[in-house]
Amino acid sequence: MKSEEENELIRRCREGNLKAFGELVNEYKSRVYAVAFRIVGNPADADDLSQEAFIRAYRSLVKFRGESSFYTWIYKIVTNLCLNHRKKNMKIIKSSFDERFVDPDSRKAGSNPLPGEGKETRAEIFKALGSLKDSFRMALDLVVFQGLSHREAAELAGCSEGTISWRIFKARQQLREQLAAYI
Repeated sequence: MKSEEENELIRRCREGNLKAFGELVNEYKSRVYAVAFRIVGNPADADDLSQEAFIRAYRSLVKFRGESSFYTWIYKIVTNLCLNHRKKNMKIIKSSFDERFVDPDSRKAGSNPLPGEGKETRAEIFKALGSLKDSFRMALDLVVFQGLSHREAAELAGCSEGTISWRIFKARQQLREQLAAYI
């Protein structure tokens, strides 16, 4: 969505136009859900947290300054909700790498998003990714899985580009060590 269109929708939302907000939700709902799912790993929780993120965004729209895109803003909201949810529940949810780290809307039947063969390889990759610190996993998610630049990822994570670069470097280093038998 172009920023002019987005700004117009936000203006209309602030005037109470629910249809305009519905357009924003339709534009970003799959991306917001995918972020939530990768963090919490449970479809029902991801759905609930995605909806809560949009509710909070709507209620706080008057506070949105427009210094970033709406997606950047809603990404921060859903990420914080999901991280708080994980802290509150203090449980690790087991799921396959395919389900947790690949956007469910982008998968095609029969495709294999990972190098290597079989469920064992995917399980080891998932295990290695699951062992990373949240900040490392989030940096990888933003840059590798969502295709954002280091600058965009830094803006979303609330840190510097250098920090994002370092986190990705360290994450890849740890993954290389843990997956040496598969490389």
